[in-house]
Amino acid sequence: DSPTQANIARDLREMESMISELLEAERLKGQHQQLQKVDVSLNEIVMSVVDEYFPEAELDLQLNEGMPLQALDPVRMRLVTRNILDNALKHQNVDSKPVHIATATTVDSSQIQIQDFGRGIAKNHIPHLTDPFYRVDASRQRKTGGVGLGLYLVKRIIDAHLGKLNIESEEGVGTTVTISLPLETNNNEQV
Repeated sequence: DSPTQANIARDLREMESMISELLEAERLKGQHQQLQKVDVSLNEIVMSVVDEYFPEAELDLQLNEGMPLQALDPVRMRLVTRNILDNALKHQNVDSKPVHIATATTVDSSQIQIQDFGRGIAKNHIPHLTDPFYRVDASRQRKTGGVGLGLYLVKRIIDAHLGKLNIESEEGVGTTVTISLPLETNNNEQV
């Protein structure tokens, strides 16, 4: 029960996570791995992630009640939502407004937007955030963690769904991540 054992256990979990993320990214890179799509709404995905991983987090949820069901891979979309929300919470300032999560729909797409009010990201880093192993914080502090695979994997999953990932940030103001996913016209049910 020593601190050294706890550090080793934490390092092993990080390595296991890194290997899993690398394998998943490579599976999505190749055409042999298909998405396991089922009809689900983005609201269901958001709420399952919040309930399972962030039940104590102070969040500002503005989920559109008319979100349509759409063919998505819920396991992978949960991973996307968890990674982005985890990043937002890690980089949120202590005295900031709560992280804002919103869902919306247009004629041809559904969106999820996650906005933090933290320190933000310099403009020169934004184009590289989805590169494998890219980290804004090169010092690899325990607080920010990670090895630079989270947003790389997010981008791969969004691309596999034929969606779009947009990251906007301003230093000292915060970061907004918006995901747009195309709606299929054969299903008009709403949840």
